[in-house]
Amino acid sequence: MWTSGGGSIIHPDPRHVQRNAYNYVGMGANAPERAMEHVQPHTGSCLEGVGKNWASALGISVLTLIGAIYNLVFLRRILPATGKSSSIPVDFALFNAFWVLTGWSYIASSCGDPGYLPNRWREFVQNAGGRLAVFPAAQGWQPGRATTCERCGCARPERTHHCKVCDHCILRMDHHCPWIANCVGFGNYKQFVLLIVYAFVGTVIGLCSSLPELVYCGSAAVKWFLYKQDHPGWQVKHISNVEGILFLAFGVLSLVTVVLLSMLMTGHAPLLMSNKTTIEYHYPTDNPYDTGSPLANVEQQFGLPGWDWFLPIQPRNPVTDGIAYPPYFDDKSGSFRPKGMNGMAYPPYMDGEDILGMDGTLFPNPEARWCSRYQLLPVAPPDWAGPMPEERPGMARCMSACDGA
Repeated sequence: MWTSGGGSIIHPDPRHVQRNAYNYVGMGANAPERAMEHVQPHTGSCLEGVGKNWASALGISVLTLIGAIYNLVFLRRILPATGKSSSIPVDFALFNAFWVLTGWSYIASSCGDPGYLPNRWREFVQNAGGRLAVFPAAQGWQPGRATTCERCGCARPERTHHCKVCDHCILRMDHHCPWIANCVGFGNYKQFVLLIVYAFVGTVIGLCSSLPELVYCGSAAVKWFLYKQDHPGWQVKHISNVEGILFLAFGVLSLVTVVLLSMLMTGHAPLLMSNKTTIEYHYPTDNPYDTGSPLANVEQQFGLPGWDWFLPIQPRNPVTDGIAYPPYFDDKSGSFRPKGMNGMAYPPYMDGEDILGMDGTLFPNPEARWCSRYQLLPVAPPDWAGPMPEERPGMARCMSACDGA
């Protein structure tokens, strides 16, 4: 047993474990006899999923066309024809830097793990047995409660939802996105947000840098159509009809893309800064996961501030593991504070052993934090002869009542 500021934490030692069914609180006859045993889902090839989804195929085609036309038509043909060859290096560097980041973010969000239940959580649930209270899922906030999935029958952490498309439970599920042919959850929400931002910025750069030429070609096309001219005016500058039409198509696709991405940005920015998901946006009452600081809320998805914020990779210094969210004790004065695991930049949750910070604060392993967050009952040591003390009196009474029902 550890004692740390906010209270005692019990480590689920496998030698002292009770391997029995969960305590399904308030479910009565609806409680499943046992949870289904699941393995890590087989995601297969991400390209296979993308190929079967028309929305993702359309999104990839549009982004590819915008990038190809900008480089092969605008930079290679339009700018030299209009006497602006000197601006090619700058335009090429700016546009393609964001386009590479866009492609990287797309692959990371589409092919990455959106937040499938990890095997470590499944083992924790199995080892916890009857000490873990599992509540029925509800359309509302359920902080610090493990709930049962009605579709797959497993005990799942807070903020986890079952995706009907992927047919898997996803940690901190936001939504299923057909444009990336994948769920958006705790594991890839950062990459998804960066995809939106980089695609928006890259497209805006493409539009702004080519705007004078777009106006010129657009007016030439209008005059050609209205006045029945023999050929469009861009041929004067040795621009072929195919190049002119493709360039105008680039302008239309870019404009539509900017509008759609701006809608996504204005929708997800408030959610990110208030620590909500698209699903949780419709929940009534106050958000128990809102730390009160937009920066601290962003850190729960992006990790502590650093250069990795700008790359579609997993956070180098995460502040949560997607299974238990701070504060890890019932009162917010506990030793585990929301920001950076006691304000330190070291991420302990990926390690299997306990970590002692420089200030003497104990950083327990994930199972210990989960025990605290989900209020597991303590396990009696093998030589304990007396009655077990109630570490969590309210939960103990609830579970005793459920056992007697």
